[in-house]
Amino acid sequence: MEFIVDGTVVMAALILLLVFMSPPPWIFGIILVFALVSSLIIFIILDIYFALKIVNKIVLWICKHIKSVKERKEDILEKYEGFRQNFKRALQDKGIFSQTLTLSFMRKAFEGMKYYVLLAALGHQIGFTSIFIAVGLSITLLLIPGIPGNIGVYEGGMAAVFIFLGVPSGVAATAVFLDRLVWYWGITGIGGILGTKYGLDLLTKRKAEEI
Repeated sequence: MEFIVDGTVVMAALILLLVFMSPPPWIFGIILVFALVSSLIIFIILDIYFALKIVNKIVLWICKHIKSVKERKEDILEKYEGFRQNFKRALQDKGIFSQTLTLSFMRKAFEGMKYYVLLAALGHQIGFTSIFIAVGLSITLLLIPGIPGNIGVYEGGMAAVFIFLGVPSGVAATAVFLDRLVWYWGITGIGGILGTKYGLDLLTKRKAEEI
């Protein structure tokens, strides 16, 4: 569901970008990588939905060549088939489909508001079109294969995007830094602390129940 919304937002953002602006070459590089990764994701989605068995064969190949995975082959295949059935059922259920798409679009709208408020707090007003383009390009940056969270790539890319959209470099860098500090590092840090405090207890209780 998220991928459908992300793809729609990116396509709309690219159309606005090409209509109202002259993007530099490096943006086309980002778009190319996004297109390649998106094509792979679309292929996987189609394979899962229509049971083309290609992903299934890849799972079997991994089970065959990795000893620690081989021992759990039947369990892995059973869980994958359960996931595939639920995935297909969710896409066919119009109620679930419409609700999740609506919630996902709302999340993207709040993301755009987040950038607007951050930049406004730093003394720079930015238009709706620019915000929409920034959100679309942020999605492409997060899909570029790299280190976890695309640390460095995302920050540098988003700062460059805002500068291209007319935001002063100091304001752009500060806004991206504050965004990542709160929404990535803040959540990662708090999640790690809570996971250490409560997650281990939950795992211990679950193992005890299984025994």
